[in-house]
Amino acid sequence: MMLEISRALFEDFESIVLLVSNQNELFERICTSKAKTISINTYAGVFSFVVKSIAAPFILFASLCRARRMGVKKIVCIMHHPWMPIVISIAKLMKLKFVFIAHDVQLHPGEFNLVDSLALKLELKYSDHLVFLTKSVQNQYRHGNTLSKTATTELEHPPFSYLEAVPKKYMPPDDVIRFLFFGRVRLYKGIENLLIAWSKVLAERKDLKLSIVGDFDASTFWLRDLAAKDRSIYIDDRWIPDEEISLIIQSHDIAIFPYIEASQSGVLPICLSAGIPCIITPQQGLLEQAKFGGVLVSRDIGPDALSEAILKLVDDRNLLLRLSVEGVAGYDQVSWKKFTQDLLNIE
Repeated sequence: MMLEISRALFEDFESIVLLVSNQNELFERICTSKAKTISINTYAGVFSFVVKSIAAPFILFASLCRARRMGVKKIVCIMHHPWMPIVISIAKLMKLKFVFIAHDVQLHPGEFNLVDSLALKLELKYSDHLVFLTKSVQNQYRHGNTLSKTATTELEHPPFSYLEAVPKKYMPPDDVIRFLFFGRVRLYKGIENLLIAWSKVLAERKDLKLSIVGDFDASTFWLRDLAAKDRSIYIDDRWIPDEEISLIIQSHDIAIFPYIEASQSGVLPICLSAGIPCIITPQQGLLEQAKFGGVLVSRDIGPDALSEAILKLVDDRNLLLRLSVEGVAGYDQVSWKKFTQDLLNIE
């Protein structure tokens, strides 16, 4: 998100300072922009996290003092970070406004971590302004914090620009239709239901392929090993570099999001904006992101509903074409320039 924001700010760099971790995988690409940048060393592993966290208050204080001398009056945090409560404390000491983009108001099932959970609660409680990417997450926050007086804003998440130079795709080939599950492979994303649904689909159609691309964790290793036995399923168990994302998405025909729980998805707008029809479960966050169309919504999150949706889509080429066109047309209306300007206009 920081890379997209730095690109969108190319006309307004004089008023912006980017605080970037040296360990950020996009560090070099972010720092090649014309923006003023302050870089800090964070951590790259559990041991370095413990060591660097001891020094974090001093590192962050020095960095924010420098930012203040550069004219910074407001800090915008684009994502949760374990050190962010320290930043908020220093910001309040320096009388700097703190705006936090809250992707979630609680950790996803199976991802509980005491440090992250506590940090997220503090970020939500002590930020001056909260920005949500879907109304469902905003409502979730309000329902759980009815007494909170913190100002909130909802901003629509634009598609990442991985596919800027790639032609839009409007129809799958006439032979094998390739499905894609892309992103971190976690239980809350419904991977088990997808594999059950896939076995049902193969009982009726043999001309389909499924790719599961993304890093598995300890809770899903057994599903990876199970899926690897099926010749119709391709497994790519690793963290995917940004430069590969475009080719991976464009080499598939339909994306599938069998999520059991979802606040929003960064992958869904990418696929829709690229003309890739999507199958989603009826999770409110996903439904909001698909308001322009481009998706087929399964009747529930179960494997039977998923298999029905898959078969319905592959059997109806007219529906495929319509969804493809809808996705591209809809997300052509959403830009990082507008998102960034709306973000900066928050008082």
